[in-house]
Amino acid sequence: MPAMWFHLAQRADLSRNIREVQLCTRQDYTAPDRYPVSLVDSSLKEENEEERINNICTALRHMKRLTTFVWQYEADIKAGLRTLDHRHEDMILTSLSQAPNLRHLMLRGQCGAHVRDGKGTRRRSYPLWTINNLESLCLLGAVWANKSNSAHIIRFIQRSPNIKHLEVPMELDGLGTCHLPCLRRVGLPLTLGAIATSLHGAITNSVIRFLQCNSNIEVLNWNTVASCLLPPDALPNLRCLSSNSGIVAGLEMSESTRRPIECLDLWDADADRLTELQNFDSSTLRKLKIANVRSLESLHIIAQKFAGITWLWLPGKYMQNCSNRWILVEYELPQLLDILSSFRNLEVFRGPALWEAVGGDCKKEQMHIAIIDLIERCPRLRQLDHCSSYEKRKAVKLIKIHRKKGMNGELEQVWYEVQRPPPGNVFDTIMRTFD
Repeated sequence: MPAMWFHLAQRADLSRNIREVQLCTRQDYTAPDRYPVSLVDSSLKEENEEERINNICTALRHMKRLTTFVWQYEADIKAGLRTLDHRHEDMILTSLSQAPNLRHLMLRGQCGAHVRDGKGTRRRSYPLWTINNLESLCLLGAVWANKSNSAHIIRFIQRSPNIKHLEVPMELDGLGTCHLPCLRRVGLPLTLGAIATSLHGAITNSVIRFLQCNSNIEVLNWNTVASCLLPPDALPNLRCLSSNSGIVAGLEMSESTRRPIECLDLWDADADRLTELQNFDSSTLRKLKIANVRSLESLHIIAQKFAGITWLWLPGKYMQNCSNRWILVEYELPQLLDILSSFRNLEVFRGPALWEAVGGDCKKEQMHIAIIDLIERCPRLRQLDHCSSYEKRKAVKLIKIHRKKGMNGELEQVWYEVQRPPPGNVFDTIMRTFD
């Protein structure tokens, strides 16, 4: 890899055409590796760290068409494209700040860990603050919730009024003052772990003010830490929600319009709670993740109430009352097939429920029969989750369903194949929940 940076530093004619740079560990395969090899002299000896960083900086300055920069910074010298020296981090960000077309930026891990009161190494202003005109910004990690830097972070965000995608810690002080008229997608993770109960209300109120200031938000990923009562007129354009049930009460209060939610994931809500939703437009919901199931009948009710669902995730087991005690049990296969066939427009079924109902990967013949039966019952079905994971991309494998029709339009052949999950999109606010 050092030879590659030396090569790009020497060849400005090649570097200027690079649009995207992602720095990650050698073991990170969530995105495919793409880097030049045919023209790189592999016989070059390992250079010292200072030369390597200088070559990275030179190459970045050559990248006049660079639009996307992702740095998942780990404090591990073996990580290849990482550095333990924060002076080097500041050098790289200084070079990055000169990219005239940079629009999408993600920093996570140890980036900024040395910054206090907005100052980087040698008490100079942290070079990140000079970057502007971004459309996507992700600052992920506890360092971005450091209160001494909050005013600098807020000013930095406001230097990019055209931001459409924003992910920052919900603990960011001053978040409620940010008004971003183009904002569409928001992720607000909890980054400091356990927070004193006395701070829950202040953090939640700050987020609520932020959501009120940005009424164009369409996608929201936020796990509230306290009871949350949104004003009735908040988030009128919300389409996709990944949160807990604490936010639902406020969304249900609006009397002026029904919420046109298209994708819904409530982490702590069971299926019964979903059947009680009154102010969600039942005709718009397309993708639904159900975290808990206490009643199989509730799934049939959901299928009738939200008839347009095309994407569904179910847990591997449901809760059953046994002698006044709730226990987890697997679905019986006939029960599960009846439930899934009641979703008339189902195209994608996610989760381990089907595999656990059959008995797992050890019963391949029974699984094959179950898949064919499900395909017959769900004529629109095109994809299922497999039982095994593809560890390189930290996701389960997929079963892709193929159908072939004859000249008269009738179905002639059905088959399926197991595929690797596609590469992840680092700017996916809902974290591949609804892929």
